[in-house]
Parts: sequence; C-alpha cells; structure tokens
Amino acid sequence: MRFPRPTAPALRLGGRRVQGSREISRALEELRPDPPLFPSRADLGPRVEEAERWGEEVLQDAARRIEIWGLRRDRLGVEAQLRASTLPVPPWLGARLSAPALWLYQRITRAGEESVRRDLAGLPAMLDRIDRWVNEGVLGAEEPNAADFQIAPSVRLLMTMEDLRPSIETRPAGSLAGGSFPSTPRG
Repeated sequence: MRFPRPTAPALRLGGRRVQGSREISRALEELRPDPPLFPSRADLGPRVEEAERWGEEVLQDAARRIEIWGLRRDRLGVEAQLRASTLPVPPWLGARLSAPALWLYQRITRAGEESVRRDLAGLPAMLDRIDRWVNEGVLGAEEPNAADFQIAPSVRLLMTMEDLRPSIETRPAGSLAGGSFPSTPRG
C-alpha cells in the first residue's frame, strides 16, 4: 500500500498515510479531539503518553513473541484465532497451512527461545505495572485513552493462551483487557 515501513497498523486518513499505533492515535486526536485520547489534566496526560509508549515499545513486542512461540508449537491456537476472525479460510485448513507464515512471523518478531523465556520471566512485573496504572486511573477510566487502546489488546492477546489466562484474568490488567475486548479466541 506504499507505506514507508513494512509494519502494521497503517491506514490512510484523509489522504494522508499514517503508520504506527502511536502516530495513528495522534492523527485521530487531531482529526477528532472529542472524546480526547490524551487527557488534558497536567498530572495525567504525560502518564498516559508514557504508558502508551511503554505498551508499544515493550509490552506489545513481548506479547507478540510469546504468542508466536506458542502458535508454532500448538496449531490449535491458530485454528481458534481463525474461527474468531472474518477471514474466508476454513480454520482447520488455515492451521494446517500456517507453518510458513508462523515461521516468518517468528523471525520478524525475533521470538527465539531465549527472548521468549525472558518475556515470560518479565511478564509478572509487566502486569504489576499495568495494575498500578489501572489503580492510579492512568488506564481503565470511563473514557478510554490512547494508552488503553495500546495496552489492552496486548494483554487480551496474552489471555488467549490457556497457560497464561488464569494468572491475568483476575488482575486489574485482566479486567482492563476484558472490558475493552470481551471476546477472544482461546487456544
């Protein structure tokens, strides 16, 4: 689609190409500032921006590496995700044919055994950080902000994994993700 980088998300917004979740949230805020994606309160706005940045630079990559590592080892997760998607591919067939795409995605995300072990070891601290932000009102307020939209999908992705869900769903981070994205495939 002639975007400068081979990454997602990317969209055309009013004839302008916007790529990257943080860039998109700023473009949307500019286009339609109400309701605001960035709180105007001086004590909260910078913290939302910090949480959004951390969600993109740290949490999102860890969640992607953990997900792809798991999907390469258990194709039932691929099938579950395809059942929940709108792709016109029979889930059983997509799961059987997914190996090359999963291999490529694993390389792109650098999801090696060592990096995934590090991500899993660091996951409790990441969830603690999200819990603190929820408890402090940085995340999970009545009106979602840019950080909610950055962090909740990654937490929800982690909750699609049977082994991780029980340790996440009872936490404030799990409530944030469940409230934002109530239905996800289980794999």
